[in-house]
Formats: sequence, structure tokens, C-alpha cells
Amino acid sequence: MASVRVRDLRQALEAVDYPAGKDQLLARAEHHCAGEDVLRALRSLPPVRYRDLEEVVRSVDVELGPGPPPQQADPGRKPGADRVAERLR
Repeated sequence: MASVRVRDLRQALEAVDYPAGKDQLLARAEHHCAGEDVLRALRSLPPVRYRDLEEVVRSVDVELGPGPPPQQADPGRKPGADRVAERLR
């Protein structure tokens, strides 16, 4: 599945009255003339009621926008190095 930009998804679903079902989300996106990638992402959603926009965003394959890349674990770090010291327990 192609991912959709969060900005496009938010724009297509502005003014949705939550909680909203899949059909309501699709109707609003079509009303806002959303792109095919947004409509495809919404069609792939399970037919449940979504409490808010953030729940919709978490349910679709979204593209991460520009910004710093996610931090990777330090390969030289020893397992358990992030645990609380024994003396602090």
C-alpha cells in the first residue's frame, strides 16, 4: 500500500464531526476533493468508528514528513545499559 502524507489526510478530514465511521470519513474526503492516495488509504480502513483524527492517522500507512531521521540504537551500547543503577533501587 502506498503511504499518504499526514498533511493531506488532515486537510481532507477537516471539519469531521467525531466519532465518525469509515463512510463518513470517505464522504468528507471526497467532499474536499482529496487525492486518490488519501481515498485509497481511507478505503483500506476497518469499518469501525474513529474517536478522533489522531486515531485515523494511526490507522493508515502515513508518510513521515521531512525532519530528522528516527534515532537508531547505539550499536556499541551494552544490553541493559539503560537500566537504573542497583544503588538507586
